[in-house]
Amino acid sequence: MLAHAPFVLLKICRRWREIALTTPRLWATLDVNVVSLRNGLCPGSSSSSAEWTSLAAGWLSRSRDSPLSVTLRHPPEEEDLECDMFQPDFVFIRCIAHRLESLEVYGLAEGDESLDFTPGLFLLLQRLVIGPAVPGTYLEADSLAFFAGVPELRELVLSGRLPIPVSEISLPWKQLTAFSGHDFALDDFLDILRSAPDLERCDISLRFHGLHQPQSVTHPRLQYLTIFPDSDADNWPSYEILKFVTLPSLGTLDVSQIIGLTHDGLESFLSRSSAPLRQLAVAPDCEDDYSIWDIAFRLIPDLEDLRLHCRESIFQEGFLKAFSRSEDRLLPNLRRLVIRLPSSRHGDVCAALEERRKHEDKLSTAMMLLAPEDAALPSLNIRFV
Repeated sequence: MLAHAPFVLLKICRRWREIALTTPRLWATLDVNVVSLRNGLCPGSSSSSAEWTSLAAGWLSRSRDSPLSVTLRHPPEEEDLECDMFQPDFVFIRCIAHRLESLEVYGLAEGDESLDFTPGLFLLLQRLVIGPAVPGTYLEADSLAFFAGVPELRELVLSGRLPIPVSEISLPWKQLTAFSGHDFALDDFLDILRSAPDLERCDISLRFHGLHQPQSVTHPRLQYLTIFPDSDADNWPSYEILKFVTLPSLGTLDVSQIIGLTHDGLESFLSRSSAPLRQLAVAPDCEDDYSIWDIAFRLIPDLEDLRLHCRESIFQEGFLKAFSRSEDRLLPNLRRLVIRLPSSRHGDVCAALEERRKHEDKLSTAMMLLAPEDAALPSLNIRFV
């Protein structure tokens, strides 16, 4: 299945067909469902391989010199994943490798050793996404090795579990600026931080890592960090990452999906990192009194965007009181505040803002927008202008 605009235009009329065939940018993106293209043929058949080669030649011709963005989706059927015969889709990747700017492959299985994936083949590739056909399963280690020599690669997404340690995987870690990992072991993620000194952005979920204490890492350049639960929604290992990292350049931290982050854990991380944090999304425990979080919030005076993802609670009540006080100003540079609470409590937020405006010119005007993210629990999105 080739699911993109050119094929729609080809079927409308002759004029639209001419437009589609003479507009290279329309052919710069390709999304392939592998099982549909194989048409039920065994992956080892010559006709299936020829079909891939023909597709590659036709696509290169129509897209002309445009960089390509390609997605290959393999079927999740177990029998297909276990097939160790020659995969014709490797031929397709090989044919278009020199024009690839972005490549996403889901369910990439073991390929034929005779295929030539030599360094320098992917000259333009900047973004690479590799994931299993079945979420939560392991990636194919041999397939990762195909992308060891990619000179322009900057963004890497690995959405499956690693079958071997990071130290044994030959990927261009040192040049990466963005990384996303799903269902990772904590040790593997810390090894990536050590191996990728230029990393600026990271989204990560972690699995249970055992009882041992990993060696801590200081990363001088990471600016954006999002931590989220793994595929089993097992929260606690993910927030423990803050115990083992120091991030002095961090500007954005999103731990809003993690339940169980403690005030002392966040406080220790912020104090240790001394980062210029501008955006924070966090979900304090609803039963916590705000007073135990106060020190952590006062460690980030430059914060401009705060999103509190917690339900109606004593924490919210205490936060609004502290936020509205004129003395010992809390978060003096805040420009945006998002609080999740029932509509009946929006008046409390307005009252806190009104009290703060009396003492601070920066909040002379407030724009309020009711932005429901959940029917049962909307958000009050407040931007200070």
